[in-house]
Amino acid sequence: FLGDAVDGAAGIVGRCAAMAQHGAFLVSGPVGLCIELHCSPAQEEAAVVVRSVDREADEYVSCIWLFPLDGGAPRQLTRGPGTDNTPRWSPDGSELAFLSNRGGSIQLYVLPHAGGEARQVGSFEGAPGAIRWSPGGKTLYVTQAVDVNPDWRGARGSKPPQRGPKAPEVAWKLPY
Repeated sequence: FLGDAVDGAAGIVGRCAAMAQHGAFLVSGPVGLCIELHCSPAQEEAAVVVRSVDREADEYVSCIWLFPLDGGAPRQLTRGPGTDNTPRWSPDGSELAFLSNRGGSIQLYVLPHAGGEARQVGSFEGAPGAIRWSPGGKTLYVTQAVDVNPDWRGARGSKPPQRGPKAPEVAWKLPY
């Protein structure tokens, strides 16, 4: 099964590269670049992040496309300004979680497989990192960097005080 998934993913990357060469991903002129993919565990398809340059705004934009592994025509799942990244299918393939800065800061969104509007899930002060579905598909696990005061030795508390621009920064204190 893993070999099939790897072969399918390699095929998607190859198809994505070939389509980009033929101008299939034109957003405001420049050709898009396939930068990330996640194969659905339930369907024969992959969610692929396609990044391009918005020359007028002088920034990158990225959208998520759905590529059938059987060679069918791809379709765009997300669109609009900003960047959509880190697509992750739910175990049953019914929903796609991804990170996006469409609301101004990077947040977690979920989109139904059938399409429609993505809904924001939760609200994070800082940018979320990795996202994973639980095996049953009922829970999303999200990592996020948090401020830590090394003097607390792992205990939780309020935010550590701001350090001056030239103050040394302690990564962690180990009791010797």
